[in-house]
Amino acid sequence: MLNRIKSKFLNKHSVISQQQDIIGKLNMSAIKFNSFLPHTGSSLRYSSINYLLNDVIINKRRNIIEFGGGISTIYLSKLAIVNGLKMNIITVENNKNWINVIKDFLDKEELSSTVKIIHSPLINSKKTLNNNLWYNENTIKTHIKGTMFDLVIIDGPMAYTKHEELSRYPALPFIKQYLNKKHAIFLDDTNRKGEQTIIKIWEKELGNKFVKLNTTSHISLSGDSMNIK
Repeated sequence: MLNRIKSKFLNKHSVISQQQDIIGKLNMSAIKFNSFLPHTGSSLRYSSINYLLNDVIINKRRNIIEFGGGISTIYLSKLAIVNGLKMNIITVENNKNWINVIKDFLDKEELSSTVKIIHSPLINSKKTLNNNLWYNENTIKTHIKGTMFDLVIIDGPMAYTKHEELSRYPALPFIKQYLNKKHAIFLDDTNRKGEQTIIKIWEKELGNKFVKLNTTSHISLSGDSMNIK
């Protein structure tokens, strides 16, 4: 009986998630590509991307940094071109093969001018928990210099194994000194135990309040940012 109730609950949430993504994709129908958009199982959901694109327009996000690149990188760069926005998009990625996939697509779509992709291998860091690895901070600092960001997207590094489940923790402690007063911090995969733990730690240590965006992501809005959910 319990398993039947649990299954019904999960199926309901699955349907809701699918509906959210369909609506998100429809809302983004004005953004079109000439090539097939590369996806992986780790790609952001369309409802999440739709929210981020709206946030960029409404809250005037212009300096954006991503930890983990993918279709969010591509949609953000396309948004900048389509809407004539002067955006500075920096994507931090450790997987060189995946970087090449993203770059090839950006080149084909003539979007490369809007994005700087930083190859930053995962190394030991004093900011990590449970001896996890994180991006090379010195490499990132060299590229971002004194840039102040108003949107942070955290979808990397990979964190799906038990040992790696807290690997995304260093992102906020690292980037906090580079944040504009008015900013948003997006964390993906918050349906997982590791990311849920990270949010609790961030809220306690750094005072950032996170709210649920959809079934797999949370966001923190600061300054006079308009909540568009």
